[in-house]
Amino acid sequence: KNGGRGFVVVSGYSGCGKSTLIDQMRTLLPPKRAKMIRCKFYGQGTKQAMLPLIFRAFDDYCLELAKGDPNLLAEVQTAVTEALGSNAVVLKDVMPNLSIIVGDIHDSMSDGIGAGTQEMNRIVYHLRDFVRAIARPTHPIVMVFDDLQWADEQCLDIISKLITDVESSSILFIGAYRDNEIESGVHPLEVCLGGIAMDMIPMCTISLGDLDRASVNELVSDALHLSPRITRPLADTLHMKTGGNPMFVKQLMKVLHEENLLYFSASARRWEYKLESIREKSVADNAVDLLVHKMQNHYDSESQWILRVASLLGPSF
Repeated sequence: KNGGRGFVVVSGYSGCGKSTLIDQMRTLLPPKRAKMIRCKFYGQGTKQAMLPLIFRAFDDYCLELAKGDPNLLAEVQTAVTEALGSNAVVLKDVMPNLSIIVGDIHDSMSDGIGAGTQEMNRIVYHLRDFVRAIARPTHPIVMVFDDLQWADEQCLDIISKLITDVESSSILFIGAYRDNEIESGVHPLEVCLGGIAMDMIPMCTISLGDLDRASVNELVSDALHLSPRITRPLADTLHMKTGGNPMFVKQLMKVLHEENLLYFSASARRWEYKLESIREKSVADNAVDLLVHKMQNHYDSESQWILRVASLLGPSF
């Protein structure tokens, strides 16, 4: 709003609510004018698999912009055209939808993302020009980098350059990662965050943990539309079995419903549960194992094979 820039780091165990917290920020953004650009990393892929994710996020932004307010599109077109000029060709191969903003780009000097260091430096240099042009007080940007624990060093270097760019304004960067998957002192992300912390950019850290018993009871009470007094025995049992991990709690409730241990009573016109059976039920150690077990029991071998193939394709599936 005031043309500043900042960096927020959100950390926590898988399923603790990092992505949900970030998604809620959308409701705080000025409607129509502000944009959230999201880059999500996944798996333990190679540089060729990781690096395009950053450029794809900005490419998707170009496409989204074209579908929105035509006045905003015109403003961004003018700013980006002035900032890049003929250098738009440098970003053509990594951001094909850039042509929506600057018009047709006829020539290409790039052999792709896998090109040499010199060309990649040029791409990153002009990517910063692009970010400076689109982020402005009338069009603030929230740039999210999710699951940073899986980003490789080349991606982290580009992210660091974008965040520490002193000429950027009207932009908030958010980085989210699973702190339990970061080995202290040796992980590239920890080195990257340490370097950014030494910069003058305003920075804060939000560390999310598991829910306590009262919070789990509030979650269950809200989901089932029952009084906290009625749901407390169930919530205490769920907390004991899940440790208070929000995603684990939700997935376990779905399993209980599927097994008719948590059910809607037509006669009572409310949700009810079989507490003793739930207490005796053996469950997985975490939400991931629970989901795997659920898929193995609910899908035939052909469906499981399709899911395995889909997992290799990542978020583009």
